[in-house]
This record gives sequence, structure tokens and C-alpha cells, in this order.
Amino acid sequence: MNVSHLAKVIYFNTIIEPESSSTTLQRLVHIISSEVRLSNGRTTPDCQASPLIAVCSNGVISLFRLGIRLLLVAVYPLRIVWSIIHALLSPTTIVFQIALDSVLFTPFSIIRMVAVALYPVYVFCAVACIFGAMVGIFGHYTSNTILSILKRSEYFTRPPIPPHVAPPASPQVTLRKRRRRAVRSQ
Repeated sequence: MNVSHLAKVIYFNTIIEPESSSTTLQRLVHIISSEVRLSNGRTTPDCQASPLIAVCSNGVISLFRLGIRLLLVAVYPLRIVWSIIHALLSPTTIVFQIALDSVLFTPFSIIRMVAVALYPVYVFCAVACIFGAMVGIFGHYTSNTILSILKRSEYFTRPPIPPHVAPPASPQVTLRKRRRRAVRSQ
């Protein structure tokens, strides 16, 4: 049996005959176990374990339903006194709501509104920084390329200075020392 046929059977069974989840699961396990056969007529080990899986799944589902029912029965007496508890705790809950609004929700909403308002400026600055960095890098490479081309040309090269020629001596300028005048404070 191929997978598409199995999917059609499952879909047909769940649409035509709506059932509870445990019955649908049991039917699914039965369909899988009955259709998968080896060429020699034997079933696979998975299909041999399918009845055990069906029984265990039914037991788990029944225990889950029982637990939910017990929980609802245990909570039912609290529903009787819930209105009294609610009336006694309402001033505390109102103060707590006011404190949460003033300390948490209002500053958060203000920060959110400011962030939404400043988002276009943030995007503009980010794009400007990225574009400026790209222009700077491009300018750096362009200027280095131009300088390397100019250094290679003969027009801009200087003849080397021979090592035996000394630079001309600069005249010694004597500076007169000035006397400091003492500033008197009056």
C-alpha cells in the first residue's frame, strides 16, 4: 500500500465519520497494521506492535480525560467563593494595575513611539555612514592610484642629490636676550 492511498483512506474516514480522537487513532493504527505486509505474507515488526500501541494510547487518553475531570471537580468549590475573593482583592489589583501602567507600560509606549518616529532618521544616518565610508575608501584608492602613476612618470621625479654635496650653511642669527621686567602688583 502506498502512502497516498493511506492518506486518502485516513482523510475519507475522518471526514465521513467524525469521531473522537481515540477512535480515530485506533482506526489509523488498524489501517496501518492491516495494510503493511511483506512479500512473504508476514507483517513488519512495527505492525505487530500496533495493537499494543493502540491499547496504550487509549489508556493514556482516558487517564488524561479523567485528570481533567478531577481538576474541574476540585476547582468547582472555589467558583462559589470567587466573587467574594474578587471583591476583597479588587483594590489591590487596581493599585497593581495603576503601578504597572505608570512604571512599565507608559514608559515603554513612549519609548516605542519615539523609536517609531526616529526610525527614518536612523535609517538615513545609517545609509549616510555606509555611503560615506564607501566614498572614503574609493577616494583613498583613487588618490593612491594617482600618486603611484605620478611617481612613475619622469616629469615629477627629482634627480637624486649626490652624497658628497653638503647643504648650504644657514647664517647664524644672534638674538639679543631681553631682560624680563618684573611686574609689580599693587
